[in-house]
Amino acid sequence: MNVKRRPLHIFFVEHVFYPIMIAIFIALSYTYSIKIAVRYSDIPPHQMGFIIMLVLMAITNICLYVFLPFSCYRLWLSANKYLSGPKKTIAKFYAGCLFVVLLCFCSLD
Repeated sequence: MNVKRRPLHIFFVEHVFYPIMIAIFIALSYTYSIKIAVRYSDIPPHQMGFIIMLVLMAITNICLYVFLPFSCYRLWLSANKYLSGPKKTIAKFYAGCLFVVLLCFCSLD
């Protein structure tokens, strides 16, 4: 895999900015999608809220279990390519620790 982003870009964009955007998306989706779905269906609001909550949890789990480990792998490769010295060690340590934590978290489910 040829990584073109530098490790700092990967960290700030994929590990900080994207989770913030996902949280905003989930909050807005949960707030407004229940109102829209109830208006156009015969399902009661509390049941529709439960269904939408399950869908949003599935989206969050997909991001957590698929996207974040892949991002850790990209961070590891980018650190090998662009960094040297202690910065490389710190970036690889962060990527490795986060990857192991995600694997342990995934194995609990």
